[in-house]
Amino acid sequence: MKIFENWGLKIVAVIFSISIWFYVQGKGVIETALRYNILFTNLPEGLYIEEVNTPEIMVWVKGPKHLLNNILKNHNKFEISLKMQKPGRITYEISQTMFNLPSSFQILKIQPEKITIRLSPIVEKKVRVVPRYSGNRKIKVMPEYVVIKGPKHIIENIYNVETEEITSIEKNVKLDIKLSPPSEKVILKPETVNVIFMN
Repeated sequence: MKIFENWGLKIVAVIFSISIWFYVQGKGVIETALRYNILFTNLPEGLYIEEVNTPEIMVWVKGPKHLLNNILKNHNKFEISLKMQKPGRITYEISQTMFNLPSSFQILKIQPEKITIRLSPIVEKKVRVVPRYSGNRKIKVMPEYVVIKGPKHIIENIYNVETEEITSIEKNVKLDIKLSPPSEKVILKPETVNVIFMN
């Protein structure tokens, strides 16, 4: 049968075709998006990152498919140094030269093209503790004042800190009551106080 004629050449042709397919697949050009997580470094002491417009950068690239896995593995962080920065709003222009990609890759688009953050000074302040209790019994709180710490524009508008709701009414029993943070950006020192009913 003719199907069995020159079978050696046919096998070579099949192997050659498969090799070409793998070569094309491996050496082909692909377009894809790379996701970079933004990492802020060298934050000056006494400052706090109050706002940032995005936690990541998307970069659309075009390049050899066989290098893509290496790109995805080693290019997932974008560092921004905050060294010597002062309080206020700061804008960073993102350019193609900031990405250490192989020369065989072309950057097609970057989004966003600007990173905007706001740095606020961290300050401390002593404020009075106000117990949350709906009854009329006399309460002693220890300590009467606690220290709050956080961004200046938040701390300067806080004048007292409340405890969680107090429900026990046993006389002369010392309770350990948590304080209610006035903001998720405020740190309390200490986070709890002792409460005693006096009568």
